[in-house]
Amino acid sequence: MGLFLDGAGLAAEVQQVVNVSGTINNLSVRAAASPGASPDKYKFTVFVNGVATSLTCTMTAPATSCTGTGGVPITAGQTMSIEIKPEGSPANDVVLRWSATLGS
Repeated sequence: MGLFLDGAGLAAEVQQVVNVSGTINNLSVRAAASPGASPDKYKFTVFVNGVATSLTCTMTAPATSCTGTGGVPITAGQTMSIEIKPEGSPANDVVLRWSATLGS
């Protein structure tokens, strides 16, 4: 599953079906480089079935990582994706990696 850009209409192309029920926790995003200079940032939001959830993290320059707190429930058969929303004028060619946990 990849990230999709805010407003690009690509959520359906990167969302994946989750095969077990549980809670998505511990969203962590890492970048190969900073988004740029302050106030440039990226906001990452977990989506379940195409709807934004409260599980987010924001990477504000000069940071190269962010961590979300809290968790959101997901039921087997629902889809999950992660939106990236640039704010300010962040770099467009940053390599990103993400992880999260799915617990019961």
